[in-house]
Amino acid sequence: MALNGEKRYKYADPTFVKFDILVNGGSAVTLQFQRNPFHPIKRTVLVPWNDIVVMTPVVMSALMDADSSSTPSSTEACLVHDYDHMKPIVYQTWRPVSEGGCTENSAIIAETQVLQESLSIPGSDLHLVYHSSHAHGYLSTIHLQLTPTNVTSALRLVHLHIIIEGIFFVKVFEADPEIKFTYPWNKRNVYKQKVYGLTTARVFVGYEYNSCQSILWTSHSMTLKGYDMDTSELGGWNLDIHHRYNFHEGVLQKGDGTTIYFKQQPRVISTLMGTGHQRPLLCPECNGMAKEARLLAPVALTSGPDGSVYVGDFNLIRRITPNGQVYTVFRMRTTDMSTHYHITLSPTDGHLYISDPERHQILRINSLDKVEDPESNYDVVVGSGDRCLPRDRDNCGDGKPALEARLAYPKGA
Repeated sequence: MALNGEKRYKYADPTFVKFDILVNGGSAVTLQFQRNPFHPIKRTVLVPWNDIVVMTPVVMSALMDADSSSTPSSTEACLVHDYDHMKPIVYQTWRPVSEGGCTENSAIIAETQVLQESLSIPGSDLHLVYHSSHAHGYLSTIHLQLTPTNVTSALRLVHLHIIIEGIFFVKVFEADPEIKFTYPWNKRNVYKQKVYGLTTARVFVGYEYNSCQSILWTSHSMTLKGYDMDTSELGGWNLDIHHRYNFHEGVLQKGDGTTIYFKQQPRVISTLMGTGHQRPLLCPECNGMAKEARLLAPVALTSGPDGSVYVGDFNLIRRITPNGQVYTVFRMRTTDMSTHYHITLSPTDGHLYISDPERHQILRINSLDKVEDPESNYDVVVGSGDRCLPRDRDNCGDGKPALEARLAYPKGA
């Protein structure tokens, strides 16, 4: 954890200190705030990978043991608030699959406030396409209506908090009817870096009443569109067959204006091999189409750079080729085989290796193509077959040829 910076803000009596902290993502992070003469406070925050997380303000006090910002000051219900009537309307300009796809005519897309111009190229089926959303001045916006037409006289203030890419926007409104506000996002994070693809914005609206001791909050989340990649050097015009792929963010920008966000696509699970029925132990007819082949007890799995997948199916090591065919490259003898072994494909020599804990050896498959005798398609590269006993390191073969070494229980390779 590294401390990047500290900024101090002073409003009336309290002093607010803001920290930027760099942590490893993918788990929960516990922070402890401590300073004399205040009581220490602990906060646990879930930090995703490659994301900027904004914590709610932490209030330290010398008069209480707990963080007053995390616990309401009163548990009494606010009866003057009408949850059905007093609720904000929030929507964003970005709409999925609302732009592009049709280059035959020019159009104005009202939902996203985008102008599309299309010019056909004589003598071909190509079009020059322009989208105003690719212009530098086009901002992603959030539109809000915070109060309805009629509001109660007990309403004092309306609070608005927007958190997006580390930016914490705060605004307070007087209690007026039909409060409307548009938040324009410049497609950059809190460190002024460009944001590509899609991002999530969180909107919090709070209603403060004269007769209630706490603010009543409602939260919304929505998706906003960041920067597009520069696909044209012709003043924003682009050929409708000219596409560009942002592999960092998983975004495909097509020349007709359509944008495909692969991170937002639903995950698809398909069957690579197996019918749901078990194969016999000795299976000379097991080669063929992988989806039609049966499995006995798959215990190990690895893949190769050409797209092949290798399956350790009990006594058989089977290769699934990129075109969906499967065949056996090695068959173990059932008398001395292990029910739990590990396989890996070496990126150096391209051979498939088997770590067999019961035989105390590392095996190398000679050929990954179809062979007539799968039982003999291997060589022993490490291990004499004798077990290395615990605390007997002097007799385990360190410093000697690998074939003379004794292994205790080899696992992954």
